[in-house]
Amino acid sequence: MMSQKKEKVADEVMKTVQQRLNENKDATKGWGKMVQQIFSDIGIGYRLKFAKDGSVTSEKVKASEIRIKDAAATVTVDVDTMKDLIDGKLPPMEAMRTGKIKVDGDMTALLKLLPAFG
Repeated sequence: MMSQKKEKVADEVMKTVQQRLNENKDATKGWGKMVQQIFSDIGIGYRLKFAKDGSVTSEKVKASEIRIKDAAATVTVDVDTMKDLIDGKLPPMEAMRTGKIKVDGDMTALLKLLPAFG
């Protein structure tokens, strides 16, 4: 039951991320890559695909379907931490410094995600 609630929160958080990125698509115009996110506490992942026009689509998958090599970067985080990041309660750099976020791949790809965090 708890994981279903967290999965719903994860869905809402990722919906917000996608919306904010699409509102700021000039920041990713021409990039055309993918960033993946794994919610470590619920076994769910999302693929954020950036089109050349800067728009973003997302696809929800089982975390076991995520392959690190398929994306520019893969972010692993728990649901509560990601919610705190989106809500502005936790600065992204602090989350990185304290090990609440793990990143595999190109760290600079994360800069493309900054518009999602306010």
